[in-house]
Amino acid sequence: MNPPLREDDECWLVLDTDHHLEGPHRANLIETILEAEKDDVHVALSCPCFEFWLLLHHMDEFQAQAASNCDEIQTLIRSSVGEYNKTNLKREHYGAGSAVDATVRAERLDGGVPGGHLPETHTTRIYKLIRAIAAKGLPSDLPAELRNLSPVR
Repeated sequence: MNPPLREDDECWLVLDTDHHLEGPHRANLIETILEAEKDDVHVALSCPCFEFWLLLHHMDEFQAQAASNCDEIQTLIRSSVGEYNKTNLKREHYGAGSAVDATVRAERLDGGVPGGHLPETHTTRIYKLIRAIAAKGLPSDLPAELRNLSPVR
């Protein structure tokens, strides 16, 4: 059983577009996002895949955008850290310092991405979740890097 939510708790839906931008999946994805927002669930969407967020831990947003699909993004992760296994991520590859880098890069990139709820180009909105954690977390519970994350621009 899950503990009850407190007044200041937030719910987040983290998902990627993957193949859901094609055919009937597109309408379902939009409906899911709108329903979540209606129910006060924040959405952190990555396009084309969650791995794009991971890549931004190691590469600036302009270089990362060169990958045309998820397979290429995974290849770039492997070349950056020497390995990639989506079911066994290594903490040393995605630490708090690189999460701050990824947050700044993703936010910069997302500011210029057209498409609203369904981005038309590569982006990741996981930075919104990281910023929410940094803003609401107790400083004593946060890594120093997140405590020092600059406020939302």
